[in-house]
Amino acid sequence: MLEAEHHLEPAGLAGLEGGRKGPVELPTHWSIADAGYMLSSIQRPRVIQTNQHIFTIWKDEFDELYRSSEKSGRIMSIGLHPHIIGHRSRMYLLEALIEHMKAKGSVWFARSEEHTSELQSRLHLV
Repeated sequence: MLEAEHHLEPAGLAGLEGGRKGPVELPTHWSIADAGYMLSSIQRPRVIQTNQHIFTIWKDEFDELYRSSEKSGRIMSIGLHPHIIGHRSRMYLLEALIEHMKAKGSVWFARSEEHTSELQSRLHLV
């Protein structure tokens, strides 16, 4: 399915040999990344959102994703930047979100390479 939708590019782009496909791009969206809510600059001034506001957005995104995953798996990839999410109060926000996710049950927390390996295995790409 991913190959049919052009999510797997020709091997030459990733330097892979033997006709394998790559790279695998995991889905993400700017609306659930930290920068849009927590970062402001002179060139791009924005209102920095409260932790509660960000938590509500991320929690609602996760809850809907979780609800829709009853028939097939889903992935929620949140773009996090250490210099943005790494502040003390923001870490509490992230911890609260993780606890909310864990409370749902049947949630797998993995690094990008683990997701990629699992996807490649399921699609018999390796």
